[in-house]
Parts: sequence; C-alpha cells; structure tokens
Amino acid sequence: ALSRDFRAVNRLIELLDDVESVRRSAAEALSRYGSSVLPLFEESLSSGSVNVQRQLLEIVRLTGWPGLDAKPFLGRIVMNIYNDLIAAGALETAPEMDSVAPLYRHLRERIQENLHLVFLTLWITHADMRLAYRGIHSMKAPVAVELLETSLDAEESAWLIPLVDSLPEEERINRGRLLFPLQRKDSPQSTLARLCRDDDPLTRLLALCVIGRLYAAEHFYPLAQRRSGDADPHVRLASSYCMKRCLRQEVTMPSIIHLVSVLGGFDLFRGMGIRELRAVASVTREMRYTAGSVIAGSGQPPGGLYLITAGRVAGRDAHGAAVHTISGGASFGEIGLFAEREDDHEYVALEDTTALMVRAEHFIEIIKLYPLVGLNLCRYFADRLHRAGAAP
Repeated sequence: ALSRDFRAVNRLIELLDDVESVRRSAAEALSRYGSSVLPLFEESLSSGSVNVQRQLLEIVRLTGWPGLDAKPFLGRIVMNIYNDLIAAGALETAPEMDSVAPLYRHLRERIQENLHLVFLTLWITHADMRLAYRGIHSMKAPVAVELLETSLDAEESAWLIPLVDSLPEEERINRGRLLFPLQRKDSPQSTLARLCRDDDPLTRLLALCVIGRLYAAEHFYPLAQRRSGDADPHVRLASSYCMKRCLRQEVTMPSIIHLVSVLGGFDLFRGMGIRELRAVASVTREMRYTAGSVIAGSGQPPGGLYLITAGRVAGRDAHGAAVHTISGGASFGEIGLFAEREDDHEYVALEDTTALMVRAEHFIEIIKLYPLVGLNLCRYFADRLHRAGAAP
C-alpha cells in the first residue's frame, strides 16, 4: 500500500510539472515568430477565459517580447474589478444571503482573479510588480502603493492604487466611479440583470439561479428567455429554471448548483473557488446504490474517484474480509487515478448509499486545468504516508 501511495504522489508531481513544461515549450516555440504574433496575443487576451489569459501572459513574459500593448486589456480588467466590487456590495442587501452566497463568493473570487491578471500583465514589463502583488497579500499595502507610484504612469497608478490601498470599500468604489463609466444603480435586481449579460458563463448561470430563487416575476421573464439559446448548456438549464419560476411553476434548481455546494465540503477540494468546483461538478455523476450492491469490484480497472455523500461503504480485501468502512464525507478510488493498475479491494454498500463519481480521465484533465486539486491530493497522500509511518 505504501509503494502505491508513493507511485501516486510521483504521478501527481509529473502532472503538475507538465503544466509548467508545456508553458515553457509554448514560449520557446512562439518566440521563433518574434513580435509579429503580438496582435494575435492581444486579441486572444480579450476573448480568452481567465485560465487562457493567465497562460498567455506567462508565455509573453517568458519570451521577453517587446511591444505588447497591454494597456487596453489592463484598463478593461481594472474596470471589471470595480464593477464586481459594486455588484458584491449590492448583493449584500439581498433578502436571503444563503441563496446568493455562491454568486457573491464567485464575485469576490473573480476580483482576486482579475487582480492577479493585472499584476501578471504589469510583470511583463515591470520586474518589481511581483513584489507589489505579494505586498498586498502580506498586509503591506503601503509597500505595494509605493511600488505602483514609482513604477507606473500616472493614469495606471490612479486606476490601481484604490484597489491595493487600505481603504474602505465604499471609498474604493467612489474613486473608481471618478475614473471609469461604472454601474450607477446598485440594487440587487439591477445588479442581477447586468450579471445575466456578463461575458462569463458561470456568472450568468449563478445570476439566473438567484433571480429564479429570489426575484422570480413576469418582468424578469424576457431577460431569462434571452439566455435560452446560450452557448453554455448549464446556462441554458438555468434559463429554463428561471423562466419557469417567473411563470410561478414548481421546478427544482439546476443540479450543478447542488453539486458545487456538496463538492466544496470534501477535503480533496478544499480551497477551491466556485469556478473550479463548477468545472469538477460538470464531469461528476451522482450514483445511488442499494444495500449490498457492489460499487467497485476487485480485479477491475479503477473507474474513478468516488465521493460518499450519504450511507456507508465497506472496503474488502481479496478474501472478503472488511478492511475499512467509508462513511459520508469520505472518498475512495484516489489511488486508482494514478497507480495505473487494478484495485485489489472490493467496495460494497452496507446500506443505501449515494456517491458522486468522477471518471479517472476527467479528473486528470481537471488537475491539469486547476493544479490546486493536485496539490490537495498531494497533501492527502502525504497524510496517509505520515500515518502509515507513525503506525506501530
């Protein structure tokens, strides 16, 4: 068992190293084209996802290309941060905070995502910007402000200093409104209507669910209907939910919202944001087993990761003897994700059991996109190895 744990950890480290090596290989390959590809990068920065934008900025920094006109991108990201500050503040006045909690948390996380993008962008041409970003998160705001004032032009520093200085949030928003054409109405309803038109599909999904839950009325029906042809399938489901609620029909909220909440309670996904949890939820299947059912059989290739949400499961060895019991909130199948060999245990439901299952190939892709999942698994295996080494 110890050797399997070590092999799993080594495989995880290889996967995480692959992310960095791919980025460096891309930088080396693209650097051969020189600055002629910069217009393509500038266009991709405008249209790509957060993850794509982050990787592109890292590639541009690694190539050391001169001439990137990042100021339009920078200004747009900073304006988005101020708008999200306004939106998060408006949602704090909603009648049921529990119902808006996923959207509120997502906006707060997106503010940090975009702030990270801002400093990645500045780091391309200002080496000390990494120190400024660290200063923000180490409670040394004056250091960050000083670096911004001395390194950036007056316009850029005016954009950013309110976001990194130790100011009340209302003061930050007021300064932002002097600089950018920001949202003026800050009621929850007007904020949600704007977020339903957001470029980010996750934001649209969450906003539609909040409207359907808290503000369902006929005047919101056309807004929800316009999202019925959305490119994102989960947004389309949220649109259908919202429209039916606006017509006073009984309907349950899209299951992905429930899955995001449940996944966040497992240690494997500790520290993950709403965006990352949504990515895992999108490839997760909810499975139900009656008492006595075999969930995963001995000698079979590992099917994936199983997260027990209700019930109990017995892990049995090749002789049928119970080795351990897995209850709600725990998981099994982690080793099979990386060991590339058959599992010698059989897992049987001791009572009616519900589990979330993520197939191995999907989980590997999630780790490549969101390395924090891999780091959480490394901690998990480290704890197992420590307990095994401490056992008498």
